[in-house]
Amino acid sequence: MAKLSSDVRFALATEPDLTSAVHYVNRAFAAQNLEDRFVTMIFAVVDPHTHEVTMVNAGHMGPIQRNGAGDVSVIAEEIAGLPIGVFDEYEYESMTFTLAPGESITVFTDGFSEAMNANRDLYGAERLAEQVKIPAKTVADLGQHVLEDVRKFVDGFAQSDDMCLCCFGRDEE
Repeated sequence: MAKLSSDVRFALATEPDLTSAVHYVNRAFAAQNLEDRFVTMIFAVVDPHTHEVTMVNAGHMGPIQRNGAGDVSVIAEEIAGLPIGVFDEYEYESMTFTLAPGESITVFTDGFSEAMNANRDLYGAERLAEQVKIPAKTVADLGQHVLEDVRKFVDGFAQSDDMCLCCFGRDEE
């Protein structure tokens, strides 16, 4: 994974655009010939001046976008490509959109949607989306709220998958 992290940093710094960077990362990972190994990833570049977000989805669950009115939708599913390392010449697609004031994006691993409690009930993507709908003062507060809700749901039950959550957005103006 250290090499993958290094390849991602190198590609983002040297390739002319995000799609080219993802192609580089995919080819580099596939060239390692790690049998039956692949990685799902969301690549996102945010321009802080124009508020444009360019995103590539490499086999990952679609992020949740929350607009300023509190409505949520799953994004980047239409461009969901293969996970990194599955096919070295796969052609990834990108999408670009502008974050409006008050909008946020929540990216999460399947460890959240597949989190289980002692009854073996799944937390689920629907519950996650419902939690993202709840108003928060900042995106950091949003992330903390989601983490707390998952912790309450699993109630100490050991999880079998990693969990990673990333929330970012644009302040109200």
